[in-house]
Amino acid sequence: MSRTASVAGALTIGACVLVGASSAAAEETVPGDWYFDVFGVQESLDAGNDGEGVHVAVIDEQFNPDIPTLQGTDLTIAPSICYDRAGVQIPAETDAMSAAHGTNSVSLVVGTGAGYPGQTGVRGAAPRAQVTAYSAGVSEVVEGLGELEGVECFDEQGGRIGAVEQRFEQALDDGADIISIQIGSPGMASELVARAMREGVIVLQSLDNEFVFESDVTTPGLPEMNGVVGVQAIDAYGDPQRGAGSTDLAVDIAAPGVGMTAQGGPGAASWAEQSIQSGTSNATPFTAGVLAAVWSKYPEASGNQIIQSMIRNTGLEDHELARDDSLGYGIISLRHMLQEDPSQYDDVNPLIIDDRDVVDQQAYADPRYAEIFPETATAAPTEPPSTGSGLGALLPALIIGGVVGLVVLIGLIVLIVVLVTRKKH
Repeated sequence: MSRTASVAGALTIGACVLVGASSAAAEETVPGDWYFDVFGVQESLDAGNDGEGVHVAVIDEQFNPDIPTLQGTDLTIAPSICYDRAGVQIPAETDAMSAAHGTNSVSLVVGTGAGYPGQTGVRGAAPRAQVTAYSAGVSEVVEGLGELEGVECFDEQGGRIGAVEQRFEQALDDGADIISIQIGSPGMASELVARAMREGVIVLQSLDNEFVFESDVTTPGLPEMNGVVGVQAIDAYGDPQRGAGSTDLAVDIAAPGVGMTAQGGPGAASWAEQSIQSGTSNATPFTAGVLAAVWSKYPEASGNQIIQSMIRNTGLEDHELARDDSLGYGIISLRHMLQEDPSQYDDVNPLIIDDRDVVDQQAYADPRYAEIFPETATAAPTEPPSTGSGLGALLPALIIGGVVGLVVLIGLIVLIVVLVTRKKH
């Protein structure tokens, strides 16, 4: 039995496990496109589930649409909105290696697998989906640390702009069904996320790549925002990329992201060079491709129902709905989702927390439920009548006095009737 077949056969509800093998061994021996067979992508494509009719927005850095795997795809690169500190525009489309991150993200959604001579290119789960790629700038490196601090994007006057937020709004305006975000955002206006939730748009955000990320739900980053799908990366054996002990309170779904083929990249001399790379930036666009493939089979389903199916049909077998802070609701399963018509589920995003009856509002993420659905907001409570002065203070006395007066009046009437009756006799 081949190693790939062994991994596929060992898929369970929570993970794909090969007994006796370690994650380190997986990285050494499993080919970079292991996910394609393990998750049944070719089977899905052969059945016609190729993402056609679904619009996916990919928010990332720069893009190179000229690599072989992206040829013939329905890919649009949105015009750049970013400039560097000197006021020079940062192109959204380039053949520089700075575009490797965004290019590989797009490829994991819509890549056909065409490669340079002798190669198989990066393959996506939905090669016929409509994809719009939005550049939010380029990675900014902290001097002396060599660590990414997010994206660098300025306006023409040198002022920093919230490119991810602007691109998010543009994707909504352009009618995206799924928004896949692989770069960090310093913040996101809650009203934009609320709008996405109201419109039934599926929003995916890659989680932190560190071993343990102590999530603070009051932080305005996207993974902690109400209704957004936080995506974790796993290896070929179902382990989170930083080991079985790594957790994140914001994880909702796990998907392949470790030890995967990438085209070009840091240090590469040309785009024809391939490498093996890991991270949630692989897992998130692959998840977007899986959801697009499922949606193309069930076009009448809503985005909310697709999310319902995603979290309920993890693994290969039916099971009770449950989650943990390691893999969320489990490992995404293209095969399982294709077997279940999502229209059977409620048209409700199951990841939106209804916090209307919660006293400690700070314990819940933005946007609040009432911001997502304003029609559900209850009217502000009226102030109780003052007990110190005014009409409010007199009302009880007036009511009591009225009752006493009525009783006295009835008594007088009875007395008069009695006296009149006696006089007649």
